[in-house]
Amino acid sequence: MTGFRWRHSVRALVLTPEGQLLLGRHRIATGFIWAAPGGGIEAGETRHEALRRELREETGLLLGDSARPRHLWHQEIVDGSITAGFDGVVNDYFLVETEHFVARGLWPHEVLLEEGLDGFAWWTLAEIENAKPTEVFGPRNLAELFPTMTQRHHADEPLRIGP
Repeated sequence: MTGFRWRHSVRALVLTPEGQLLLGRHRIATGFIWAAPGGGIEAGETRHEALRRELREETGLLLGDSARPRHLWHQEIVDGSITAGFDGVVNDYFLVETEHFVARGLWPHEVLLEEGLDGFAWWTLAEIENAKPTEVFGPRNLAELFPTMTQRHHADEPLRIGP
């Protein structure tokens, strides 16, 4: 696809030892979607640098410069409505294991709202599986993918996932 414009993004699968996953409530054209914290990779950044920056900005979680979270999932979505100026998005998901914390980013809630982010919540697999039909998750099959986060032996390459 000549001239196809991808937005490259990173997402953090922030998981506690108790199996709680931190998800942000993001505004989309059709309502809201619960998705892992993260965002676009800026010019000159590595994926890990972008992940550290996005986590700090959105949640307040600080990852050390030497942290190299495991790359678990790779997702490509062809949809020009996701991000203005792009034909699709590439999301690379990294596992960040940490203790439970209160997500408070660098920016005030009003600024995050302008970016389409309306707060965070911790979710267990059971809560995702039993969520109301009005609760939408990204990726759509998050409940099915959830167990891959807790497997101790991961593949060398990230799992390619759908929207």
